[in-house]
Amino acid sequence: HDFTYMDYDVVISGKVSNGWLKTLQNNVNKYITLGPIFSDLIIERAKNKIKMIKKLDIAESMKLIAFVDSPTGYCAVSNNKTYYAYLEALLELSSIYKSNHYFLKTKKNYNYIKTHSNKKIIKILDEIKNKKNITYANDLDLSAYDVIGISDLTISGSESSILYESFFAGKKTICYDPCLQYKNSDSIQNYIPKCRAFTFEDLMALHDYWLNLSDDFIFDK
Repeated sequence: HDFTYMDYDVVISGKVSNGWLKTLQNNVNKYITLGPIFSDLIIERAKNKIKMIKKLDIAESMKLIAFVDSPTGYCAVSNNKTYYAYLEALLELSSIYKSNHYFLKTKKNYNYIKTHSNKKIIKILDEIKNKKNITYANDLDLSAYDVIGISDLTISGSESSILYESFFAGKKTICYDPCLQYKNSDSIQNYIPKCRAFTFEDLMALHDYWLNLSDDFIFDK
């Protein structure tokens, strides 16, 4: 296991991760609990939203939705079936809601995905890249923090650190788990109301709920 037999003086991580690491066979002298520090980058990007969307030539009136993936493959948290369903949901939403603008940010670059995925995934990714109201963030060197910061809603796959970073930045966030891989896990998305989506119908309902909620919305907890 990648996180077993570690020999460190100090480990700095989140509360849940540190609790999990303590159950494994590790030799760690001290654990320091620290929240998702990259949330600050999302907050900073949000402050520059108008400037960024003008640069991207996107109308200010459009609702912006960031899809940030959980990659598939060896040692990844998604399988090909889940990953395809995730991309398919993005394509369907972009067709239904033509007045919205969507971003897709993949953790692996396009060439890597193309050489390590099946034909169905490659085909649908190419369709996404050619859709007028979808921006493939990787092509513009936009980071996950860029697209989350300027978006009104984030939709991520399961078990992604992006979920934590988006939540802690106070962003509206959905976790889409179309194959129910992590339905019964102890992950954060299973404890937050109106966060989990297991079917496309679930996803569309939460998508509409969050986008119709006031922009002044702030998480209470």
